[in-house]
Amino acid sequence: MKKTHTSIRTKILGCFAFLMLLVLISQLVFNLFLARPYFIWQKKNTIESSFYEVKKNYTDDLNDVSSIAMDLQNVHSIQTVLMIDNEVVYSTSPFNKMDKMSDKPFLPDEPNLSENYNFSETPKTIVTEQREEGMSTLQLTGRFDYNGDDVDVIMTLSVSSIDNSISMFTQISIMISVAALILGVIIAFLFSKSITSPITSVERVAKNLSNLDFSEFADETASTRELSNLAVSINTMSTKLKNSIEELQIANEALKKDIDYQKQIEQLRREFIANVSHEMKTPLGLLQIYSENLKCNIDGIDKDYYCDVIIEETNNLNEMVKSMLDISSIESGLSKMNFENFDFSELCEQTFSKYVPVFQDYDVSVNIDSGVNINGDRKYLEQAIKNYVANAVNHTDNGKKIEITLSKGVDDATLYVKNQGKNIAESDIDNIWVAFYKSDKARTRTENNNVGLGLYIEKTVIDKHFGKYGVKNVEDGVEFYFSLPLNKNQSKMLTDESNLPS
Repeated sequence: MKKTHTSIRTKILGCFAFLMLLVLISQLVFNLFLARPYFIWQKKNTIESSFYEVKKNYTDDLNDVSSIAMDLQNVHSIQTVLMIDNEVVYSTSPFNKMDKMSDKPFLPDEPNLSENYNFSETPKTIVTEQREEGMSTLQLTGRFDYNGDDVDVIMTLSVSSIDNSISMFTQISIMISVAALILGVIIAFLFSKSITSPITSVERVAKNLSNLDFSEFADETASTRELSNLAVSINTMSTKLKNSIEELQIANEALKKDIDYQKQIEQLRREFIANVSHEMKTPLGLLQIYSENLKCNIDGIDKDYYCDVIIEETNNLNEMVKSMLDISSIESGLSKMNFENFDFSELCEQTFSKYVPVFQDYDVSVNIDSGVNINGDRKYLEQAIKNYVANAVNHTDNGKKIEITLSKGVDDATLYVKNQGKNIAESDIDNIWVAFYKSDKARTRTENNNVGLGLYIEKTVIDKHFGKYGVKNVEDGVEFYFSLPLNKNQSKMLTDESNLPS
């Protein structure tokens, strides 16, 4: 069974109304049962304090006594009678029976007052009720010694108005409490609305988040710090969740591309293995036939020709094996690269000088800027240069132009290798950097030893050196290029990469 929940606004209103009602009931209980004893207790304290004040300041000068007694009467409405040897020496009112409507103390006509009052050095206060006259008073009787004489004191204080005051106060309190209750409920309603509105906004945003809807934000201008912080937190969470989902989607797309790429690589690998197996059968078969003929020393054969064929096919097999080894090196991420500072211009000149015999069949121009210093692995960068040059030679007809340029820039240096010939098909431009890929449809002068790893090795080497690579069709041929950051920039990149978490 689904549990029903009470709203915050209802709880606030209920709690506030309960507290107001509790205050009202407490006030009524106090007024009805505790107010009168409390007020009488206060009056007893007042009249007893007045007795000690008279005792402390009593002198033979009745003017001093009169001043004190009149102050007590004016301030606290206390009537005072002082007697010595049963004779009244001072009274704030005439010594007779008080008028029924007055607040004067009632003293009997009998001359012996000590018989009617119990005087002692410890003052005693009692409440007297005169039902016939509707009077209720507090009466204190006490005695103190002054110069050997016993001074008897009678103090009276009317409390007949307490009940009327309590009754009136109770009625006023009820009216005020009811008005406060109504006003409090209204205030509580408005207050609960100011509290629940931001919470409702946060709740709505949270529901939207559960549906991956990030279009709405919670109100951060709430009246309380906690609600404002809650709105800020939910908005921050919404933004971070949105960014995380977007990053995850991008990562998923990249992962999908990687998976597709790996599938493509695997397909190309299978094709490569099939092609290599097929290609190796022919040279192996030739090697076997020509070797057997030489061994049998068959008459009439050209042994020099046979030896040349064996050497040529052996070289073909050697190139295939080297390509296979390059695959292992590339897939291990070239983890054994040895970076050092060296003159890349000098490396280019040395590499190109090895191709002088090859360049004699072509119209080759070389232009190298000096002073190009980089941080890298000489071995793999030399291989990258050779791959570009070999690629240009393999796809250029004899007598055609090959232009090689090393240009030094502000932050990097770029090697351009341009050869005159056919353009690359647009469908092949992105694929030529893929391992084992061979463009059989164009730009192939010879298929010897072309297993589709040269540009893949090029791409991997340049990536490891934080460089850029590319190819573009030009008017009369194709131009390959790669750029490397100069020494100062590349050293910083290597440092940053070494600080990355593994």
